[in-house]
Amino acid sequence: MLDTWVGRRQDLEQRKKRGRYALITMKKRLKKSRLTKTTQAMIIQAVVESTMTFNCETRAWQKKEIREMQKIADQGYRYIWMNKKKGPALKQMEERQVNMWGVRRSLGVRSLQAKIEERVLRKIGHVLRMENTHPTKRVTLGWYVPPVTPIP
Repeated sequence: MLDTWVGRRQDLEQRKKRGRYALITMKKRLKKSRLTKTTQAMIIQAVVESTMTFNCETRAWQKKEIREMQKIADQGYRYIWMNKKKGPALKQMEERQVNMWGVRRSLGVRSLQAKIEERVLRKIGHVLRMENTHPTKRVTLGWYVPPVTPIP
């Protein structure tokens, strides 16, 4: 987990930095792409979101942190969704009365918060299926572990 070695804030900044770099790279590559908008959105998910959410299930997240990462991914989705000939994406969204939720829905993409929640729940389910004597389960659930006394 990245947060183990660096603080929560530094971890978030590193994730956002990697996400921005991946987004810039993908925008260049998708500039004159002939792929469908849905396929391009899947590429943004696979490249940009995965770089920001790598190992995300191992730490607690604040909604503010998730929103900051979502903003970066949304830039990519707006870029794909907009009609390049009709001006800036935000202006087009205003004219069509569409918000980011509508843009994501039209591209068939779920929010970053939903994806992180799913991963965390999957990880919790994995821990809960362990044996009751497993140290990871005992520590995670805060169960008392009696000291082991040697038998003479």
